[in-house]
Amino acid sequence: MRKNRQILYAVLFLLAVGSIAVYGKSSIKEYPAEKVTNYLNGMRLGIQDIYKKAPLDDIKGTKSVTEEQLEHLNAGTEKFLSGYVELKAIGEAFDYAEESESETEAVMEHVHVSLNELKESADGTLGLSKAQEESFIMLYEYLWDMYQLDVYNMELDEILAGMEDVSKEYAELEKRNFQ
Repeated sequence: MRKNRQILYAVLFLLAVGSIAVYGKSSIKEYPAEKVTNYLNGMRLGIQDIYKKAPLDDIKGTKSVTEEQLEHLNAGTEKFLSGYVELKAIGEAFDYAEESESETEAVMEHVHVSLNELKESADGTLGLSKAQEESFIMLYEYLWDMYQLDVYNMELDEILAGMEDVSKEYAELEKRNFQ
């Protein structure tokens, strides 16, 4: 009788462990939608900050950029880049994205580094060359196209793919230098 009870306990233990393992795996397959929404909101807020605090019309009109505008540009691109990196990490964790460097990440890292270098070298207001002005125009167009994506009606894989498509259209931005 005692031997049968031990076998019964062992079988119940294995069933419990098996069901917990199966339940755990099935419940983890969904990505946290609220985190995705928070990162998307942060990215969009970064773009809005750039457009509000460093308007392209001001930059084009004066053919210059101030240190304050560069700070806002730098902060906005950093918000966008960090939100994108987090979204991509979620996508990789839940098999919605590949673990390779994306075009979006490459473009935004280059833009952020280039703007940071420009900010560090600037003293006061910085006059822009024609090439620099064109780079700023292209950056603003790129960010506007990113902002226009209907991300709230898409799944994570579609969001990442849409951002990649926009970044591929503006791949030249990765080669542009803002200095």
